[in-house]
Amino acid sequence: LYVVSFGADSRQDLFRKESGYVRDLFDRRFGTEGRSLLLVNHRDTVDDLPIASASNLRDALAGIAERIDRDEDIVAVYLTGHGSRSHDLVVRFPG
Repeated sequence: LYVVSFGADSRQDLFRKESGYVRDLFDRRFGTEGRSLLLVNHRDTVDDLPIASASNLRDALAGIAERIDRDEDIVAVYLTGHGSRSHDLVVRFPG
């Protein structure tokens, strides 16, 4: 099992907390430590964690795809943030 947790919107602390909680939950319950990744848009984590951007998500998933056993492994992707009226995920990190 591999996990990518993606906190898309920096305007609310909720998304940083929620994405971190999900990653930590998978690490504790399913032993994914070392196979889990947290991408977050938040001013408090910008020096410590990769930002949640479309290109970072694409690169993360491509890196995982190179490592997994496609017949045996599962990749869980958790996305949290606001959506748009057209049901798109809104990724924001102004400034």
